[in-house]
Amino acid sequence: GGTLHASWEYLAKGQATSPTTTQGDIIVRGASADQRLAIGTAGQALKVNSSANGLEYGSAAGMTKLYEYSNTGGTAVNSFTVDGYFDDSKYMHYRAIVSDLYTAANGNANNPSMRFNVSGSPVTSSNYAWGFNESYGSGTHDRGNGNSNYTASITQMQGTWACRSNTYELQNFDIVFFNPTTTGLGAKFVKWTAHWHQEEPNGTKYCGSNVATGMLVTSSALTGFSMYSANGSNFNYRISLYGINK
Repeated sequence: GGTLHASWEYLAKGQATSPTTTQGDIIVRGASADQRLAIGTAGQALKVNSSANGLEYGSAAGMTKLYEYSNTGGTAVNSFTVDGYFDDSKYMHYRAIVSDLYTAANGNANNPSMRFNVSGSPVTSSNYAWGFNESYGSGTHDRGNGNSNYTASITQMQGTWACRSNTYELQNFDIVFFNPTTTGLGAKFVKWTAHWHQEEPNGTKYCGSNVATGMLVTSSALTGFSMYSANGSNFNYRISLYGINK
């Protein structure tokens, strides 16, 4: 490891002290010498940094999980809010998967609705427009309000069936938010697909799906979203929120 005199050549040379300190560390070449790269966190992968001049640990996929929650088996609720996870420095679009949304028999419909959050609170002004096409066993539904009669929420995220007698409804939603933190453009958009199963008291069983889109007229950045049931029906649910990496 010493300095080579001009009169000599190395026959063999020892190794400098390792810069690693922790199990899982690796040695990488820095600007002028070898250096330690600390092990990443669970699920991360080794990748080239944004400057393309070194290595770092980061997300191994195109999406990063930002939030996860489940109250399956717990107390049913009639609404929930997810807020504070939109980060424009890392992500551009976002995907929320709301699954196992289960409504027990109660005599009312459960057509979940949605509002967008600005500064941490749901926007309740009548500036939403939405529409979807839904298919089921023997027909289709077209629903929406995409005209001048805007509403105070995206009123229906799927059809109009009710949970009555000893029946129930099970729903799943795959929701994409487009550039929710961009300001000044006049509107924010979301699209989703929904899949559901429902049984009527007479034994008729339905399985259906829909494709849909919605929007809010606003120039503000969104901070999150809220979902509600129709008629105050309580439900259990799971949710995973992902940021789509830039």
